[in-house]
Amino acid sequence: MPSLNGFLQGVGVIVPELIIIGFALALMIIDLFVKRKDIVALIGVIGVAVAAYFTFNIYSAGGPQTVFQGMFAFDRYSIFFKLIFYINVVLTICISLKYLVIEKASFGEYYALLLFSTSGMMIMASATDLMVLYIGLELMSLSV
Repeated sequence: MPSLNGFLQGVGVIVPELIIIGFALALMIIDLFVKRKDIVALIGVIGVAVAAYFTFNIYSAGGPQTVFQGMFAFDRYSIFFKLIFYINVVLTICISLKYLVIEKASFGEYYALLLFSTSGMMIMASATDLMVLYIGLELMSLSV
Protein backbone atom coordinates (compact mmCIF):
# COMPACT_ATOMS: atom_id res chain seq x y z
CA MET A 1 0.00 0.00 0.00
CA PRO A 2 1.44 3.39 -0.98
CA SER A 3 2.35 5.73 1.82
CA LEU A 4 0.95 9.20 2.35
CA ASN A 5 4.38 10.68 1.63
CA GLY A 6 4.42 9.01 -1.81
CA PHE A 7 0.94 10.32 -2.54
CA LEU A 8 1.90 13.88 -1.55
CA GLN A 9 4.99 13.64 -3.74
CA GLY A 10 2.73 12.63 -6.63
CA VAL A 11 0.41 15.54 -6.04
CA GLY A 12 3.43 17.83 -5.95
CA VAL A 13 4.43 16.68 -9.42
CA ILE A 14 1.01 17.34 -10.97
CA VAL A 15 0.84 20.89 -9.60
CA PRO A 16 1.23 22.51 -13.08
CA GLU A 17 -1.76 20.59 -14.38
CA LEU A 18 -3.77 21.50 -11.29
CA ILE A 19 -2.84 25.17 -11.69
CA ILE A 20 -4.01 25.20 -15.31
CA ILE A 21 -7.29 23.51 -14.35
CA GLY A 22 -7.77 25.89 -11.41
CA PHE A 23 -7.23 28.94 -13.59
CA ALA A 24 -9.65 27.53 -16.19
CA LEU A 25 -12.33 27.18 -13.52
CA ALA A 26 -11.55 30.65 -12.18
CA LEU A 27 -11.81 32.18 -15.67
CA MET A 28 -15.38 30.98 -16.06
CA ILE A 29 -16.35 32.67 -12.80
CA ILE A 30 -14.31 35.83 -13.36
CA ASP A 31 -15.95 36.26 -16.77
CA LEU A 32 -19.29 36.79 -15.04
CA PHE A 33 -18.08 39.76 -13.01
CA VAL A 34 -15.55 41.54 -15.25
CA LYS A 35 -16.72 44.09 -17.80
CA ARG A 36 -13.42 44.37 -19.70
CA LYS A 37 -12.97 41.02 -21.38
CA ASP A 38 -9.28 41.49 -22.13
CA ILE A 39 -8.71 41.06 -18.39
CA VAL A 40 -9.94 37.48 -18.75
CA ALA A 41 -7.27 36.83 -21.39
CA LEU A 42 -4.62 38.39 -19.18
CA ILE A 43 -5.59 36.15 -16.27
CA GLY A 44 -5.33 33.13 -18.59
CA VAL A 45 -1.82 34.14 -19.63
CA ILE A 46 -0.88 34.67 -15.97
CA GLY A 47 -2.16 31.18 -15.18
CA VAL A 48 0.02 29.68 -17.89
CA ALA A 49 3.03 31.64 -16.63
CA VAL A 50 2.47 30.38 -13.07
CA ALA A 51 2.18 26.80 -14.31
CA ALA A 52 5.39 27.20 -16.34
CA TYR A 53 7.19 28.56 -13.29
CA PHE A 54 6.10 25.59 -11.19
CA THR A 55 7.04 23.16 -13.96
CA PHE A 56 10.65 24.32 -13.98
CA ASN A 57 10.76 24.79 -10.22
CA ILE A 58 9.60 21.22 -9.53
CA TYR A 59 12.10 19.78 -12.01
CA SER A 60 15.02 21.75 -10.58
CA ALA A 61 14.08 20.69 -7.04
CA GLY A 62 13.55 16.99 -7.65
CA GLY A 63 14.83 16.06 -11.09
CA PRO A 64 13.13 13.44 -13.23
CA GLN A 65 10.73 11.19 -11.39
CA THR A 66 7.75 8.91 -11.85
CA VAL A 67 4.80 9.00 -9.49
CA PHE A 68 1.49 7.22 -8.97
CA GLN A 69 3.11 3.81 -9.25
CA GLY A 70 4.87 4.67 -12.49
CA MET A 71 1.81 5.95 -14.36
CA PHE A 72 2.90 9.60 -14.54
CA ALA A 73 6.42 10.68 -15.48
CA PHE A 74 8.00 14.05 -14.87
CA ASP A 75 11.13 14.16 -17.00
CA ARG A 76 12.80 16.25 -19.69
CA TYR A 77 10.57 14.78 -22.38
CA SER A 78 7.38 15.89 -20.66
CA ILE A 79 8.85 19.29 -19.74
CA PHE A 80 9.82 19.90 -23.38
CA PHE A 81 6.31 19.24 -24.60
CA LYS A 82 4.74 21.19 -21.75
CA LEU A 83 6.87 24.17 -22.78
CA ILE A 84 5.57 23.83 -26.33
CA PHE A 85 1.99 23.67 -24.99
CA TYR A 86 2.54 26.77 -22.83
CA ILE A 87 3.87 28.77 -25.77
CA ASN A 88 1.04 27.49 -27.96
CA VAL A 89 -1.74 28.50 -25.58
CA VAL A 90 -0.24 31.94 -24.88
CA LEU A 91 0.05 32.66 -28.61
CA THR A 92 -3.50 31.38 -29.17
CA ILE A 93 -4.85 33.65 -26.45
CA CYS A 94 -2.99 36.65 -27.86
CA ILE A 95 -4.11 35.99 -31.43
CA SER A 96 -7.75 35.37 -30.54
CA LEU A 97 -8.37 38.62 -28.66
CA LYS A 98 -9.62 40.58 -31.68
CA TYR A 99 -11.32 37.58 -33.24
CA LEU A 100 -13.59 37.07 -30.25
CA VAL A 101 -14.58 40.74 -30.33
CA ILE A 102 -15.43 40.52 -34.02
CA GLU A 103 -17.44 37.30 -33.61
CA LYS A 104 -19.05 38.50 -30.36
CA ALA A 105 -18.21 35.17 -28.75
CA SER A 106 -18.07 34.49 -25.04
CA PHE A 107 -14.58 35.06 -23.68
CA GLY A 108 -14.60 33.11 -20.44
CA GLU A 109 -15.71 29.81 -21.87
CA TYR A 110 -13.32 30.08 -24.80
CA TYR A 111 -10.26 30.68 -22.63
CA ALA A 112 -11.36 28.07 -20.11
CA LEU A 113 -11.70 25.49 -22.88
CA LEU A 114 -8.25 26.43 -24.14
CA LEU A 115 -6.79 25.84 -20.69
CA PHE A 116 -8.68 22.56 -20.21
CA SER A 117 -7.41 21.36 -23.56
CA THR A 118 -3.88 22.36 -22.60
CA SER A 119 -4.12 20.44 -19.35
CA GLY A 120 -5.20 17.36 -21.30
CA MET A 121 -2.17 17.73 -23.55
CA MET A 122 0.06 18.11 -20.51
CA ILE A 123 -1.33 14.93 -18.99
CA MET A 124 -0.76 13.07 -22.25
CA ALA A 125 2.85 14.27 -22.42
CA SER A 126 3.53 12.88 -18.94
CA ALA A 127 1.55 9.66 -19.27
CA THR A 128 3.36 6.34 -19.09
CA ASP A 129 0.22 4.25 -18.72
CA LEU A 130 -2.49 3.74 -21.31
CA MET A 131 -5.30 4.77 -18.93
CA VAL A 132 -3.61 8.06 -18.04
CA LEU A 133 -2.99 8.70 -21.73
CA TYR A 134 -6.68 8.05 -22.42
CA ILE A 135 -7.76 10.43 -19.64
CA GLY A 136 -5.55 13.15 -21.10
CA LEU A 137 -6.86 12.49 -24.60
CA GLU A 138 -10.45 12.69 -23.44
CA LEU A 139 -9.83 15.92 -21.52
CA MET A 140 -8.18 17.43 -24.58
CA SER A 141 -10.76 16.22 -27.10
CA LEU A 142 -13.82 17.16 -25.03
CA SER A 143 -12.53 20.70 -24.80
CA VAL A 144 -11.91 20.90 -28.52
